[in-house]
Amino acid sequence: MPHFDMQDAMEGLYKAVHKKNSLLALNCLGSVEMYARLEGKPMPELKGLRSLIYSMRISEETDEAEKAISSGNYTDAEIAVITIEDLSEKSGEPVPELDDIKKRTYELAVRKEKDNAGKESDPLKRTMAENWAKFYGQKLAELNQS
Repeated sequence: MPHFDMQDAMEGLYKAVHKKNSLLALNCLGSVEMYARLEGKPMPELKGLRSLIYSMRISEETDEAEKAISSGNYTDAEIAVITIEDLSEKSGEPVPELDDIKKRTYELAVRKEKDNAGKESDPLKRTMAENWAKFYGQKLAELNQS
């Protein structure tokens, strides 16, 4: 196994957190956790860092979803929603605004796909757009029922 310096890894982790680079911090955290397990070293300080990093990432993804919705890009908004759900589940941190973001994402998707269907002259593409509008309409209905 290649040499792994836990102190260097922890420094990298702290630097990434300090620079608010949540993606790098998540990668560093994963490496540190893996090697800590391999070496049998309990590292209770990672729990607080993990929570902080997940919170940072959720906040960033929430901002990304908002930007995507504002720019009319429902696919990017949906990717952010899926990421937020995953991070929330992993961290145990609830995201109160998530249902509102989902609702606006699905409403945007329905509008865009209905608009696409109305403009499409190719019957197959029109049907596909109509089906996507129905799909997102169903997701919206399910969300409104919960």
